[in-house]
Amino acid sequence: MVGTDGAVSTICAKGVAILDPEGQVMGYRGTDQDISDRKRLEEGLRYQAFHDSLTDLPNRPAFILRLEEALLEAHKTHQMVAVLFLDHGPVQGRQRQPGAYVR
Repeated sequence: MVGTDGAVSTICAKGVAILDPEGQVMGYRGTDQDISDRKRLEEGLRYQAFHDSLTDLPNRPAFILRLEEALLEAHKTHQMVAVLFLDHGPVQGRQRQPGAYVR
């Protein structure tokens, strides 16, 4: 939903039809709720789950998810997928060394 100020809101609407004795719809009864804050929180949590907090780069679960998506798409379209793996050494060991810096 877009408000008069241009702000976009996510609304959860639930309702049921009100029927007359013949089964014809007379109207609707229901509720709606602005769930924009919840959606923003969910998106933030999803981002944190798939990005490294130190470098802000996609992490291993993000890689696996994207690889699975690529493999499924390749299977559907009868195409191939290539993966390039670069091992740049023990990053964890270097970060623990005295004098190591992080940007």
